[in-house]
Amino acid sequence: MKGLAYKLKSIFLPFLLIGISTIVLYTFLNWLLFVKFNVFSVKEDITNLFIPIFIAIIPLLIWVNPKFKNLKLENKQGKSYGMLYFIIMMIAIAIPTVIAQNIMIAATSKLSALNNINEINSQPATKYYTLKEYYVDKIHAGINSEAEITGKHNENVAFRIYLSLPIYKSVADTTQEPIAWLGKEYSKTVDNPKTDQRRDELYHEFAQNTQALFDQADFQQFTYLTRLGNTDEHDGFNKAIKQAGSDKIVPVLTASDEPFEGGVGDRPIWLGESFLGGALIIFLMLLIPGVKEKTFYPEAKKHEQHTISNEAVNAKAEDFKWHNLFLPSKESFITPILIDLNLIVFIIMVFTGAGLISIQSETLVKWGANYGPLTKDGEWWRLLTSTFLHGGIMHLLMNMYALLFVGLFLEKSLGRGVYLVLYLITGIIASATSLWWHADTVSIGASGAIMGMYGVFLALLLTKIYPPEFNKAFLASTGIFVLFNLTAGMQGGVDNAAHVGGLISGFLLGLLYVPYLKFKTKGTPIPDFIQSTTDEENHAANNN
Repeated sequence: MKGLAYKLKSIFLPFLLIGISTIVLYTFLNWLLFVKFNVFSVKEDITNLFIPIFIAIIPLLIWVNPKFKNLKLENKQGKSYGMLYFIIMMIAIAIPTVIAQNIMIAATSKLSALNNINEINSQPATKYYTLKEYYVDKIHAGINSEAEITGKHNENVAFRIYLSLPIYKSVADTTQEPIAWLGKEYSKTVDNPKTDQRRDELYHEFAQNTQALFDQADFQQFTYLTRLGNTDEHDGFNKAIKQAGSDKIVPVLTASDEPFEGGVGDRPIWLGESFLGGALIIFLMLLIPGVKEKTFYPEAKKHEQHTISNEAVNAKAEDFKWHNLFLPSKESFITPILIDLNLIVFIIMVFTGAGLISIQSETLVKWGANYGPLTKDGEWWRLLTSTFLHGGIMHLLMNMYALLFVGLFLEKSLGRGVYLVLYLITGIIASATSLWWHADTVSIGASGAIMGMYGVFLALLLTKIYPPEFNKAFLASTGIFVLFNLTAGMQGGVDNAAHVGGLISGFLLGLLYVPYLKFKTKGTPIPDFIQSTTDEENHAANNN
């Protein structure tokens, strides 16, 4: 009973308080800052999806995660399931928080009746409208076409055509500046072909079909209109408006021919069920592990401090994972800084409206992407800045995972200074290779520099800098990883030139550095050299 009481009081109750507080406080702030007063413009998928998913991480880390160390969560191999418990708690809070944002949007959105479109700016902005008098001008529509490589392995390409049509009170007003625009999007996703020629053929076919659908469409018939907020779809229509020759910022609306269904509907029930269901899962999971004796008996805790056990080693390993992933430390200094820089740049881009899942090429060029015509015109700094830009959240996460893995080994092996210099040099060479290979392609991402680090790592493995056991464990896996990435890069939408340039330059630079590294370590395998150096430093510190 004492163990159950501890788990309920120290873990389950804080989880409930964090969950309820997160849902209530964030929903209120979202409404106040972004819906009611629109203090600054942020993409809706950021405020209604991205932030709600991750907002509970910090309070859970502070008030709940440390308590997991007092539970018996280790298996027979000594691996802790604390991370699993943490992730499930985060999901249990994230789902109802996302639902709460949908409830808030639905509850604050109303249907406004307008006599004509000229009244839209004279009334408070709402989400939905009906119109009595209107004319949608198909003749002067603006067009914006986009193609986006999608899929985990860039196996798909999505074609989109955004059409923006001026809305007037009557046909007699078509010579005036539009008060609002009607947006219509056509899209199609196909398998990503290997050649640009085939991709152009597929787009041309899609464009012809879209033209036929547009010609047949009757845009004068709809039930109600929806006013678009700060979304990627809105950005696409704005580009189409500019193509039509208008730079004026006016409302963009989409039409619906379905009956209007306002209100929150069954969403409050979904909110309650999702939160209570998540809480029940957490409660049942907390019944499984026991509580360690040190939690209740100080003498057991004192005895444990003098005992070097597998549990202590595992706890230290977990601490390393959490702290050294983002915070520079003695064990890993440069790698966390590089990860942080990439994350910070991406977060700033997201909150300035660049996008989250996918970022358009035009935006990336503005932020410093490697684009042939501009780079060759004297903007050579793009060779470096492009290595800190990413085209979407998955692109970023995959690159940072790969950097974390290789960085853990190379930074200690090479030293901080050499490791950083090689990372930057191989990144620049990778960008230059991409520029030479694809003259007019927008190139971004840290993958060129990361492949350079894998090239250095392969050079050290092949020259037997590491002990035989280490070589045997990592040579095959690293080689497979490199081959997989190069093979995947043969698909469309991947800058394989940067991968190849980074890998080869890293491998050659690694070979050039090996003689000095062997001289520095006096032929001692790197892990043994690092360990002996650490022992000498500790011995000297103890003598002092």
